[in-house]
Amino acid sequence: MAANGDSTFPCPPASSLQTLVDDNDPRISYSGGWIDGGDPGFECKGTTHGAEGANVTATLNFNGVGVQVFGSIGFAANDGSPSSTYQVDNLPASTFVFNANGQNNYRVQFYASPLLNAGNHTLIITSLGNNNSRIWLDYILYYPTTNSASNLSATSTPSGSASSATFSPTSDTDTTTHRASDRVALIAGAVVGSVAGIFVGALLYYVLLRWHHKHQNTYQTVTPYAESVTNTAVPPRDDSTVSRAGRIQKGVIFPSERLENTIRSGASSPQELAPVISAHRSPPSYHP
Repeated sequence: MAANGDSTFPCPPASSLQTLVDDNDPRISYSGGWIDGGDPGFECKGTTHGAEGANVTATLNFNGVGVQVFGSIGFAANDGSPSSTYQVDNLPASTFVFNANGQNNYRVQFYASPLLNAGNHTLIITSLGNNNSRIWLDYILYYPTTNSASNLSATSTPSGSASSATFSPTSDTDTTTHRASDRVALIAGAVVGSVAGIFVGALLYYVLLRWHHKHQNTYQTVTPYAESVTNTAVPPRDDSTVSRAGRIQKGVIFPSERLENTIRSGASSPQELAPVISAHRSPPSYHP
């Protein structure tokens, strides 16, 4: 855009985390169709490059993990609604479209790449419009490979408005802090896991011990002939009396025995034998 200011707008700082490439830097290779411009009060180093025709390109080779492109959009009818594409290596091209809003727009982010593999890359910028929709390239930022901890996050806005993306490089101090936190988390996880393992083992041992005691009490060995039973003395039978079920009192003589005893004693007369024979014919008497 045309210069109309008195002071130079400060450029983004260059550091080990990011490298600044101004539009006038010889590392950018322009095709034909670009014109010089700039506004010292609002643009980096007060300079820009404007694309005057369709399919004009600007190329940058860099070694890093990400890249961003910034520029300006004018309010005039001849450069208010430009469109352009941005491609890194063989990745799909990203298209930027900006609708005129009636004012000059500075430091507009035209493109933000995804996180790239560390190494050499090629960025190609292509203007799709003509002198009635002109983009003004102000500067490019890329993130060197040496900063391997760089992180990239991008937020896209709806079509028809300026897209935006934000790189968030992580410093070496932050990286060290994250690594220390990871170690602490790892140690804490190991301790918690060990305690949990010990608790589970103790609980399992307790359950098995209770099960063992329960079954041991349920199934006890029974001795068929206990010593107390074996050694129990059985009192001798008292033959003085017997039950009615076939036993007789001691001293009771059956009639047959009486008859035999009478004959042995020498009794032979009918008178002597009659009482004995009569008793022999009668059933014996049982006394309870």
